[in-house]
Amino acid sequence: MKYVMFELDLGGSLRQKIPVIFPSFLVHEIVARAFEQALAEHDIAAEPVSAGEVSVFGPGVRCGGSSETMDLSSDPKDAEIVAFYDYVHGVVDAG
Repeated sequence: MKYVMFELDLGGSLRQKIPVIFPSFLVHEIVARAFEQALAEHDIAAEPVSAGEVSVFGPGVRCGGSSETMDLSSDPKDAEIVAFYDYVHGVVDAG
């Protein structure tokens, strides 16, 4: 599986990171563009901040690699965001 991590500015030092996970045969850049367009229809701006591969099998979530089409790499914190998204919805303090 592949993923792109988007970031929304919630004001102040709060940011919301949204992982978009999709099958490996799709291209990072095309999925990211489609997601950005869908959000724009609701006046929501999101910036892609990292991308790579994700595995949810075995012991925990693992993220790694990069996206050549977007010139972005995975972030060490991405696996934690994916693993706990249902609980904290990707809200992080960037300060």
